[in-house]
Formats: sequence, structure tokens, C-alpha cells
Amino acid sequence: MGVKEVSGLVSGRGVIWSVALSLTLHVLNHHLLLVLLPLLCVAIYKGLKAPRSNPDTAATFFSGLRVGGHRGSPTIYPENSMASFEQAKLDGCDLVEFDVSMTKDGHAVLLHDDNLDRTTNMTGPIRDKNLAELKDCNIAAHFKRTGPGSSPIPSEGLPALETLVSWAKTNKMKLLFDVKDYDPELTAIIVELFTRFDLYDSAIVCSFFPWVVYRVKKADSRILTGMTWRQKFFSYEDGEHTRPRFSWALQFYLAALLDVVHHAGLHTILPTFLGVDLMLTSNSEISPRYVAKQRAKGVEVMAWTVNDINEMHWMLETLKIPILTDLPYHIQTLSNLRKFGEDGYVSVKAA
Repeated sequence: MGVKEVSGLVSGRGVIWSVALSLTLHVLNHHLLLVLLPLLCVAIYKGLKAPRSNPDTAATFFSGLRVGGHRGSPTIYPENSMASFEQAKLDGCDLVEFDVSMTKDGHAVLLHDDNLDRTTNMTGPIRDKNLAELKDCNIAAHFKRTGPGSSPIPSEGLPALETLVSWAKTNKMKLLFDVKDYDPELTAIIVELFTRFDLYDSAIVCSFFPWVVYRVKKADSRILTGMTWRQKFFSYEDGEHTRPRFSWALQFYLAALLDVVHHAGLHTILPTFLGVDLMLTSNSEISPRYVAKQRAKGVEVMAWTVNDINEMHWMLETLKIPILTDLPYHIQTLSNLRKFGEDGYVSVKAA
């Protein structure tokens, strides 16, 4: 074999070894990436994860909590009114739930809907109104009593958030903020109220929107937070799934896809990532398995909105979870049912 042949053979083998080495390094790099990518994802998750509140704070808040008035006692007085909250206290509620909205000029008031039409004598989105424009607003304008009682229904303006917080602090009433407005300015208002009134073990902030919960917890990790949820929230306005949020098909199907992703997240990593202390769950989704699964994660469960007295009793006494109801006046009956379970009799004395 001549010199040229030997040189060509060596050169050829060099190319082969070079290619082999390149392929080996490529495979190693590929496998290294497969190893490092999950580690990177875990590092990002832990870095962004919101902290949990102090367990002692959560224990104090949930201790003795059984029945909350959903927007107060809204069948006897107008929802989200001070009269409704006063009635809920008289009925025996441990907590009142309420809805927070923002005015155009940055004031936090109590209102469930985005607009004023359904519950007041005014019309239009609350976000288009300055506080001064709401001075003649009457939240009892369309109210019709469906619960017990014959006392006059007073006219009442939109309560300021701070008015309710001050009342609750004086009356030792626990609070559940239901936040539908995701303006960062509202987060700042809530954090300031928690600090000024020391609400950490007597109030909780809940929202359907994960980014609201996340923002609140990141702003002050001492604040107890909860995720409010029901099936198909992003695609339908109502719990019965009869009123789609969007008329345009593409928007609707994108919202439906978001519902699927959101539902999967709620049942896996989302509660832990958000650092929530409570899953405020539609009563139709409550089961012993669901409650046990959340408690295994260190997360409490509260059911909304529970208006059937048999369902109330089952959740309170069998599942041992608190409830929100539109009918706080059933609390005395529930107390009698509980006494029957404990002592074998029920009082027939009128409440």
C-alpha cells in the first residue's frame, strides 16, 4: 500500500471519527437537555410560586366557621347592602361574602355586576362612573323581598368597601372579599385595608381569576386567599350554562379551551402554585372525594351557593365544610338539626 493510499485511509477514518464524535456529542447534548429542561421548569415554578400564608393564621380564620351570608341576607334586604349584612349577623352568620368593584376615579364599592342596571336605579358600567356621579344611586330600587320579614326596605347607596370593613371589625364578623375587578389599584386598596384594620385572621380574598389571587398573595403573603370556581366559568355567564359569554364562535371556543385548561390546573398544580388557602367551590362540584383531596394538600373547601337545607346539613355535619348561602335565616333550623344529631331530639320551641 502506497503512501497516498495510507494517507487517504487515515484521512477517511479521521472524517468517520469526527462524524462519530459529533453525533455522540449531539446525542449527549440532546439527553442533557432532556435532563435539564424538567429541572429548569421546576426551578422556574418554585421561583414564581406564591407563598402560603401562616398556617396558624388560616387555622384561626377557619376555626368555628360554618355559615356565611352570600352577599349578606339577600332575600330579606338588597344584596351587598349594609342592611343585608346586618340581617346576616342577626341570622347567626359567622361571615359575610361580598363583591368588590371599582369606580372610574378609583374608589372601591360593593357591587356584584359589571354594570348598575340590575340592582340600582342607574344604568351603565360602574367603571364609567365617578364616585360623585353615584350619590343618588339606590341599590334597593329593584329589590323585592322573597324571604321572611315585613320591616320596611330602606333606600341605600352603594356601600364603600371601607364602610363594610369597619363595620365587620366592630361586629367581629369575618369577611370574604369576592374580587372580580383585576385592576392593580384594587389590590393596593385591599392590602392597605388588611394592614390598617389587621384583617389577617378574620378575612380572606377570593376570585375566579387566578391572576387576581396571585397578585394579592405576592403583594402580601400574610393575606389568606382562595380560588372561586365553577364549571365553564370563562365560556358561560351562568352556572346552568345557558348564557354564553361570547356570540362570536371563535371567542366562545377559545374560552371553552381556557375552561378545560383551567379545570385541569385547578385539580393539579394551580392551588399550590397560587398559594391558596381555600377552594371556594360550586355546590354541584362538592363530594367527599373532592374535599379529602383538597385537605390532603392543606387546602380548605367552602361550598357556594347552598340553599337546600338538606344539602346544607350534609355539608356542615357530614363533610364538615363551611357554606355560603342566600338563606341565612335557616341557621336556627340547622342548629336544631345538629342538636338532634348530637342529643337525639330537636327543640320545638319557636326561635
